[in-house]
Amino acid sequence: SEGQVDPLIHLEPTLSPLFTEIAGHVRRYIHDTLKFRDIFNITFTKTWLSRMKDCSEIPLHIHSTSHISFVYYLNTPPNSHVLKFANANNLNGLFDGLNTSDIKDGVRESNELNASSFHINPEEGTLILFPSAMEHCTASHSNDFKGERLAIVGDITLVYKEDGDNDYSMGFVNP
Repeated sequence: SEGQVDPLIHLEPTLSPLFTEIAGHVRRYIHDTLKFRDIFNITFTKTWLSRMKDCSEIPLHIHSTSHISFVYYLNTPPNSHVLKFANANNLNGLFDGLNTSDIKDGVRESNELNASSFHINPEEGTLILFPSAMEHCTASHSNDFKGERLAIVGDITLVYKEDGDNDYSMGFVNP
């Protein structure tokens, strides 16, 4: 994890094409999904390898020092961990966990109104972007996990572009 290794693999020159590709997806996320104008530079602040060889889990947490976090899955053996997110805005969930993988038949259809959490079972080559403030964890959904789940994980900070047109009172300004 980031606390056990040098969290700066985005500075490795041979990985530059990968991080250029990730930055392109982040731009599309910012512009097409979040509907921001082109006012931010994308700054990779931390990147590290996440490895899992057993059924242990990463507990629920956030990445408080960044805006957007990502996971790029390099290897996902059968029955490897899912990426689970908490739905902090869920005020309609009647029972915690009722429509998660723990109780599969609790609801007719899971949606943002009835889910207290949701998970993604990523395939190899999948890139997942999410707000860094969103609570997330890994969850083991099988005791039959063999092999090694391997992913590149990172955090991105959005910094205002220095183009003279950004007259904003809030936001990160490039020092």
